[in-house]
Amino acid sequence: MFAQELVLKQRTEILHALCSSGSAELLERVLDLMLAQGELVWEEYQNVQVPGRALYTNARHLLDLVYTKGVDTCEIFLAAFKQVVPEGQGTDLHSSGCCVDLEKKDASQISATQTLLIDRPSLVSNLQDCIDGALEALTVSGNFTSADCDDVQLPIHTPSQQARCLLDHIRSKGESAAKVVLHHIQQQGSGASRTQEKLTPPKELFKYQKKLSSSVSAQSCFLSTYGGTSNMSLEDIYTECQLELAHECADAHGPLHLEDIIGAAGTVNEEADTVLVSGEAGSGKSTLLQRLHLLWARGAALQEFLLLFPFSCRRLNSEHRELSVQELLFQHCCWPDKEQEEIFQFILDHPHLTLFTFDGLDELKQSFSDEHRLCCPTQRAPVQILLFNLLQGSLMKGVWKVVTSRPEAVGPLLRKHLRKEVFLKALFTAPKHPEECHGVRLASGAPKNSLASSHTDRATIVKLFEPQDTRETSQKGQCFGACLPATAQQEQTQGAEASAAKTTNLQITATFVSGLLSPHHRSLWLYCCPSSVMEKRIKQVSRCLSKGMQKHFKSIPQPVAGEKKSMHAMPGFVWLIKCIYEMQENRIAKDAISKLDVDHLKLTYCDIGPVECTALAYVLQHLRRPVGSSWTTTL
Repeated sequence: MFAQELVLKQRTEILHALCSSGSAELLERVLDLMLAQGELVWEEYQNVQVPGRALYTNARHLLDLVYTKGVDTCEIFLAAFKQVVPEGQGTDLHSSGCCVDLEKKDASQISATQTLLIDRPSLVSNLQDCIDGALEALTVSGNFTSADCDDVQLPIHTPSQQARCLLDHIRSKGESAAKVVLHHIQQQGSGASRTQEKLTPPKELFKYQKKLSSSVSAQSCFLSTYGGTSNMSLEDIYTECQLELAHECADAHGPLHLEDIIGAAGTVNEEADTVLVSGEAGSGKSTLLQRLHLLWARGAALQEFLLLFPFSCRRLNSEHRELSVQELLFQHCCWPDKEQEEIFQFILDHPHLTLFTFDGLDELKQSFSDEHRLCCPTQRAPVQILLFNLLQGSLMKGVWKVVTSRPEAVGPLLRKHLRKEVFLKALFTAPKHPEECHGVRLASGAPKNSLASSHTDRATIVKLFEPQDTRETSQKGQCFGACLPATAQQEQTQGAEASAAKTTNLQITATFVSGLLSPHHRSLWLYCCPSSVMEKRIKQVSRCLSKGMQKHFKSIPQPVAGEKKSMHAMPGFVWLIKCIYEMQENRIAKDAISKLDVDHLKLTYCDIGPVECTALAYVLQHLRRPVGSSWTTTL
């Protein structure tokens, strides 16, 4: 009776372990094992696994059925559960002492149809690598129609679900179909490994791979400091990162390295293709990803992938066109010289040879959503919808995706589609390169968030913003001063008198504080000051930014007779634009730009990079009439 009581008492924990990931894979693998052991007949399996019904409902039906069938069935179920669910994930069943070994039944005197049930777990695994070949063999033999093939190859199905659907169809077709598929699997042998050995990519793909590698290498060789004022060789300044698995994992021994991000250690959902690299702002996520790109381009790592497509979510924010996956890859990464369709078809046919990386998922303006489901890689859609469907596997299933983000920006809706999560604790600072490392910390732009504590000493907070090289303007001082309580301003003044040689890098600080004053982060200020005080500071900063813009506009010289009025934007103007963008207030942006009366805007030699482009687009959209512009960018 012990096994039966255990199923009843641990019901909640079992349900959570089987269903909490959001994937039906664990439940389906338990059902496979119970079918193989003969503890479930086909009709019972169909009553449990009802298409379209909620995952938790299916799992509850299985537990009800197992309990009513008695002790022996409960023992087999618990053994199957322990084999499928990783130890330590959700229940104490692994240490319960209730243990029955799952023995494989003798298949020497049984039919091919019965073999499909007895060997179902291994057949599901083997078929994932040769679905297309098995369907072709069944079609040629006359056992399958094109409609049967379409039912199996629905894009919404994962590879394992396609394999199970194929086995279910074969069962209804009889002994002949079962023999055909068993013979095909036997011929395939080791499946994917042998297929990869025989793989002969088209000649144009190798040319494209060479061009893509060269492009990725060129983009990854150097790091730009804040504002793009200088570049540093990534090879010279990069030091190893401290990586940890977000989940306890028994097969992880010793420290993790870069290539372990794609490795098997820490996998929590084998059916998913997305790996999350999470870390706090400034911990080095973008630098780590850039290092990974460089190693791939040089042939030093990730050589199991023929193609690597890097994306910046910050840049994707500025893409307002509707694109297909093909257009996204070739227009945002590297354009093929010819045979574009052939190259894209190779990617579709061999998704396991392709890697996508998305840097800064938390910088997307739109939160992750699975409301708009998209399965066709040639269908056009907004870039955010393409990205969300790529991450959850509706699009380009089988392609590996590596995503970086702050951990708090990734909600449960996305986490259920993650293969695993790797946490980046820190980018180690090289003692011999203090100046360079300071630059690297600021390479990705202004910080996006901060954790404020009411117990933090104000002098310590100011200390965090001490610069390596600083310049100050009165307008910057007004902005930062407005963001601190009066007592803090007094303490800052006293500190300045005590050490007149030290100044504060207010350009970086004010941009940072502007971000904190955005609606998304205002809750952090509640730990430091009352909401009424905070609102007052927001109005003061808004007024300072608006006055700064008006002052800049008044300095525009009058045009020569017969010529259009032109404004050459200075770095101070770009900085004010960035502060307005960080605050994410349309009202402030509209008010600040309303007095701009020019026919041409010159943005040359202003260190315009991706961050600045995004900020300018956000503010300049409120111009009352079209304005011509000329640019030089630092990308």
